[in-house]
Amino acid sequence: MVIGLLEANEKCYGSLRYFLDCVEKALNKRRISTYRILLDGTSKEELERHYDALIMFNSSFPSVQKEDGSFLLDFFQCPVFNIFVDPPYYHHSVLKNHMQNLHVVFLDEGHVEYCNRYYPPCKSVDRGFLIGPTGKTIPYEDRKIELLFTGSCPDEEIMLQKAHELFGAEWADNMLELIISNSIRYPHIPMEAQMKTIFEQSMKGYSEQAYTTLMYTLGQYAEFYLRGYYRKRIIRLLVNSGIKLHVAGAGWEKLYTVLPDNLIIEGEMDIWKTADLTANSKILLNIMPWFKEGIHDRILTAMHNETICLTDTSTICQRDFQNNQNIVFYDLDRLDALPDLIRELLNDEEKGKFIAKQGKIESDKYTWDLFVDRYILSKL
Repeated sequence: MVIGLLEANEKCYGSLRYFLDCVEKALNKRRISTYRILLDGTSKEELERHYDALIMFNSSFPSVQKEDGSFLLDFFQCPVFNIFVDPPYYHHSVLKNHMQNLHVVFLDEGHVEYCNRYYPPCKSVDRGFLIGPTGKTIPYEDRKIELLFTGSCPDEEIMLQKAHELFGAEWADNMLELIISNSIRYPHIPMEAQMKTIFEQSMKGYSEQAYTTLMYTLGQYAEFYLRGYYRKRIIRLLVNSGIKLHVAGAGWEKLYTVLPDNLIIEGEMDIWKTADLTANSKILLNIMPWFKEGIHDRILTAMHNETICLTDTSTICQRDFQNNQNIVFYDLDRLDALPDLIRELLNDEEKGKFIAKQGKIESDKYTWDLFVDRYILSKL
């Protein structure tokens, strides 16, 4: 058996390449041959060799069509696995007319339901998980960083401007503002449900095609706005409460000039350096990218590094983990309680060590071997 691994240009701090590396190692352990396919520079002969399956992450390649209208990947006549780190509406152009042999994996149960309802049937649609690297091991009590946040700092106003430039219509501006305000008012409702309600109330002649198209555009802009809004709101709250917070990611320099010295900017770095930073931190603050029914890879990566994961909730996290036992939850509806929650964790080192240790034990249930067996090999 030979499985091709499609490697595209990296945009996410090296994370997609790392995930592909982990899948390759798990396959090779099972004596399955793998071949890396580079979209830039791969010869025709390499593309035309036989593969028993193709695997890719967040790839738009399944939507590429030949001159006769057929999909390029149909040429291979083998199962294709596309693992998405984003919601399905981000990948509307890939999923709306996908190839015949497509298997997809998302990180959120709501994303699975959305894909099954609004896009042509895939061979399989699953909710999976992803785990980042393990950094250099440091005992909990010797870690230099008390609180870390990893992620970029999106600019909300740019999102509004881009949406305005795309549509150039007052109705679109008003709808986006309504989606955002309702999501802030009801932060536990998934974007898909929030927007569908608004579309049904606002649009005459509502159709599923209109809904999925606007989710692809307005849905993305709304979600990116909410990411920036909550990341800035929470981090402002913490540093203004006297808590020192390290941030690793792009864009935080803009905030440094208006915040006190409690904000320590580590800068933009790849996934491996971020893992070392996480392994040297007692608490990793996670702010979900509007996942309401899934597990983001930052959660399992923190737990795997024996770091307390402090995160807002999702239905799956609440089902699979135990608050104050192997994870710590906070509520987007009660952010004022967050500074005291962090101080309590930092002031009780024994409790912190216990939660971090139990988190590591729990995260060990999630492995790349399990991922490959469950979401790829079981489908072949």
